[in-house]
Amino acid sequence: MDYKKSKAPTNTVTRNIMDLCDETGNIYESVAIIAKRANQIAAEIKSDLSKKLHTTTLWRKYSRIVSRLRSHATTRNFLSHHCWQQRSS
Repeated sequence: MDYKKSKAPTNTVTRNIMDLCDETGNIYESVAIIAKRANQIAAEIKSDLSKKLHTTTLWRKYSRIVSRLRSHATTRNFLSHHCWQQRSS
């Protein structure tokens, strides 16, 4: 779900309470339905953010590992080259 493309208002909108309970005939039932939907939306947003965070965390770990491997390879190449020069001399 792309929340940036949502057409939902970003500010508070005043609603007529009687319009909310037209379909159910009961204001408490209408509020319960709205609350359930709000919880569903919150769960979707949380899930999306968790996935993004997990992906970012994995990428950072991968980057650190690659950096360490490169550093290790560079050090190893330097030492082997340096040691080879000393043996040749």
